Amino acid sequence: MFSKSCVGLELSRNLRMALMSGRAGKYRLQKNFEIPDFASMADEQRRESVSALVKKHAIQAGHVYLMLPSDQGIVRQMDLPVEVKSKLRSVIELQIESLSPWPASEVYWECTAAEPAKGAKSVVVSVAIAPRTAVDPWIEFFKSVHLPLSGCLLAPLALSQGVSSFIQDRPAIVLNCDQDAVDGVLVSGGRFAHRTVRGDSPDSMVQSVVQTLSSTMRVPADKLALVCEGAGAGSVFPDLAPVAFPPPRDFEAVSIPGFGAIAAAYAGFYPRTSANVLPAALQYRISRLRFIPTYVLSALLFLVCGALLLRDTYQTYGYSKEVDAAITAITPAVRELARQETELNGLLEKERVLFSDIGKPDAMADVMAELTRVMPRDSWLAAYSLQNNALTLTGYADRATDVQKLLEDSPLFRDVQFGSPITKEDAKDRFVIRAVLEEVQ
Repeated sequence: MFSKSCVGLELSRNLRMALMSGRAGKYRLQKNFEIPDFASMADEQRRESVSALVKKHAIQAGHVYLMLPSDQGIVRQMDLPVEVKSKLRSVIELQIESLSPWPASEVYWECTAAEPAKGAKSVVVSVAIAPRTAVDPWIEFFKSVHLPLSGCLLAPLALSQGVSSFIQDRPAIVLNCDQDAVDGVLVSGGRFAHRTVRGDSPDSMVQSVVQTLSSTMRVPADKLALVCEGAGAGSVFPDLAPVAFPPPRDFEAVSIPGFGAIAAAYAGFYPRTSANVLPAALQYRISRLRFIPTYVLSALLFLVCGALLLRDTYQTYGYSKEVDAAITAITPAVRELARQETELNGLLEKERVLFSDIGKPDAMADVMAELTRVMPRDSWLAAYSLQNNALTLTGYADRATDVQKLLEDSPLFRDVQFGSPITKEDAKDRFVIRAVLEEVQ
């Protein structure tokens, strides 16, 4: 969100100027200036003084708001039914003749309404009215010094809104103290009252203003938060050291130099509720077309930053897609290779088993040769088996015990035993002999 800068001008004996910036509801006073004895200068001298100040501090035109003294117009407050808030200006326009001491065709006016409480039946309406003869000369003057006005405000309403910007929970009074006049505005509960007293004694003028306003608003003077400014503030309140804007939250009395100009600048951040008496046709507005290059460059910068932030993600995504495509392309070849590898491993295992037996003696051949040598001629074998060097013989002989004895005497066999009882079949002994084959070297 872009910040906004506003210039506030306060007309009194001196011309005070405040430059403020704001963004997201936070406001900061950047600079504060004052041109002494501005009211007593000739027009040409005023132009030279203001032009020199504008040039020296490079003050930009754009949102310039002027606060006129209380005697340059009138401010009226009234209670109206809450239903008229949506069509307030039309309602006030019908009453402007009765509200204004000047003819309606010779004044500038504006109205604003406080936000009513929930369920309220009435709303407090403020109407600011200024004669054109008091406003038009300043429109031309500030246009000639390159500070065209965007708004014109009356002091009572501008000061009340300015002090309400930082204090809402208690009544407050603003005193503008000059050497020959004291202008006061008391704000309490969404309403305000103002009074100007002229004289040659600042102390007595301040006392008169405070007593009158506290009596009018029915607020004890000792309960008021005090904000003072002006050339005579130091002599009336010598113990108050000037503080920066905004002041501390729980202050009792503060001196804020140029507070009237600050309040005027503050109105620029809330133009709809500031009661700006300057008609829209006379308000200086900055053409939004001048911001097009800024918006374009900002958009380009945003796109470049976004592209830089997304660059790594995009490259990773693109690389992942390429890798996935490559994997998909070689998957059939990898599967075929895995099949061939499995087949090869099977062949290698067969080869290992085959070659493990090469070079070993042929145990069965040796057993058959030995049996042929030792077996009696009247005997023969019906079956034999050799598993893990365990030999089982089934056969027939005239005497089975002779066969056992001959096998026991053979160096090729050991643990020769009958595996089952000897039986007679056709005058022959049928035998089952088991033996263990000695390791063949």
